Amino acid sequence: MALTLLVGIALRVVIGITLEYNNDVTAWTNTLANIESGNGLYNVAGYYYPPVWGYILASFSEVIGFLGIDQWSEIFTEILFVQDYNSEDAMVSTPVFNLALTVMYMFADLLGALAVYWLINHFTEDTVKAKIGFAVYFIGLNIILVGALGGMFDSFSALMTLLCIILLIKRNDFLSGVMFSMAVLLKLFPVFIFFIVVAYLLKKEGGFINRRLALWAAGAGLALLVLYLPQILEGNLMDSLSFITARAGNAEGTGNILLKYSSMLIYPVIAILEVFVAYRFLKRDTYDIDRTFVWFVLISLAVVFIYPSTPQYILLMMPFLIVAAFVHESRLTRPLLLLIIGGAIFQTSSLPFDLLSITMFWDAMSLDAWNSLYDLFYSPLLGGFNLMNIWSVVGAIPQYLSVLMTLWIILEHGGIDLRGKIRKAVGRETAAAE
Repeated sequence: MALTLLVGIALRVVIGITLEYNNDVTAWTNTLANIESGNGLYNVAGYYYPPVWGYILASFSEVIGFLGIDQWSEIFTEILFVQDYNSEDAMVSTPVFNLALTVMYMFADLLGALAVYWLINHFTEDTVKAKIGFAVYFIGLNIILVGALGGMFDSFSALMTLLCIILLIKRNDFLSGVMFSMAVLLKLFPVFIFFIVVAYLLKKEGGFINRRLALWAAGAGLALLVLYLPQILEGNLMDSLSFITARAGNAEGTGNILLKYSSMLIYPVIAILEVFVAYRFLKRDTYDIDRTFVWFVLISLAVVFIYPSTPQYILLMMPFLIVAAFVHESRLTRPLLLLIIGGAIFQTSSLPFDLLSITMFWDAMSLDAWNSLYDLFYSPLLGGFNLMNIWSVVGAIPQYLSVLMTLWIILEHGGIDLRGKIRKAVGRETAAAE
């Protein structure tokens, strides 16, 4: 465990200082500037997520202010051309800000790894498996790169989702509901586990209206109200929902139009599939409801990512895939490996922009060398594609194969706990013999 921690921390520190995708990270510096100027999250354009991440950033601002980190980013006129030709940002975050942001993500990753450890140990009582699961999550390169390189906060959403499930298993339903709302208001994808959570509480307690379900709904509803109350009072409710409306707005270009309408069609289909998954769970005859519940959470999340996704979004499936590989079906280690490899490749496809921070602030690379790297990645090749596009596809293929392979193994497995079925069959035979 100590070695895992050292390796995981070292990788994050090195990557967090040397590599950082400036386009997303400088969006957070702009948000921090808006907060500190008294404009709030939505009074100035630039923040397009629900308020929870903004609240986390506001707390982060207090911490780095206490530490004396007051230079966050800077605009460089030498690279202004990228804004016109590549829709990227000429603003570059400083290495020290990148490191501070990486450390914050690291704590979310660490807590997520501990949650993975708890789930595996809870179901198997095998600390060796639990430690390996912890290591896979904490030093998984795709997870490290989402935060330390991409600067995205999906590890927080994954953590809240894990806590939602663990608290349900521990019968702390109210706090589980709170964690569900926080997870959904960080990134929308956890909303799709709603159906399987309701099915679990119905299966555990019986009756469509029961105390546990009421407590869970109360926690989720109260958290939703509290988190949105400041925006309601300030009249920013619709602005805070722009993460939905912006994606359903006007689209230009063939690719964007296809993306818009395909997502509008696929997510209602996914919701229907989630209802079916929850129904199958309700009908499942199992000796261990909690254990089977976690297996069905993985099924629910795998269904979500039938629609191809990027590494930061699919990070949500990663901890449950690890748990299922050690608790339910060892064959899931293969799609798990594909997910790590594919996500890591995909995440590095914008390498020139990942290197901007140390290029502009530390002169670790000359501007001429950076321009040559930029031309290498973004100059059109055959069919109008460039190296960045090809690099992304090379990473996307194993990542999507991971989802398909996971679903295939689940179908072969029958979506059930085979060991539980065998145990029941043996029990019946023993009883008959007696």
